[in-house]
Amino acid sequence: YISSCLLCSPFLLAHQVVFDGAPEEILPILEEVSQLKQRSQEDELSLFQLQIRADADLIAIKEALQSHAYYAAEVKAYIEGSVVRFQITPGAIYRVQEIRIWDQKHDQELKMDLVELSLGELATAEQILLFERQLLNALHQQGFAKAVILHRELLVDPEREGAYLHLVLQMGEKYRFG
Repeated sequence: YISSCLLCSPFLLAHQVVFDGAPEEILPILEEVSQLKQRSQEDELSLFQLQIRADADLIAIKEALQSHAYYAAEVKAYIEGSVVRFQITPGAIYRVQEIRIWDQKHDQELKMDLVELSLGELATAEQILLFERQLLNALHQQGFAKAVILHRELLVDPEREGAYLHLVLQMGEKYRFG
């Protein structure tokens, strides 16, 4: 928090960016999504500009944490002189608790043992997208060449620290050769 009279100061500052509490494995990703960090060596900014960019970085950092299964992460920014400090409380890592796949054409739930995402795995964006690709590839190999995902929903439950993946597919007709 900065007092309003300091925000209007015309003085330009070289700045540093610090990530306190960030999980080690995703620190490089947080540094990459932070515009303040990326441009800390080239930009000199007023306190007002630092605050505006820190606010923008808060959103990017929270999204990066969520994409790595930290859905309950809390992030706050503090400006202390020329240091922008992001205080990160990552919270629990969310895991996949349920996968439901709905076939829109036949109006029924599919039971798929063809893909590798299983319950208990980390609910990262990368894992979910990999699962979707594997699911579509498996369906294509079974003759559903036009199968597509129409709708994707990932629900997170803070009480259970779990994620629930629901997909709606359009299977199309099964093709047969011969």
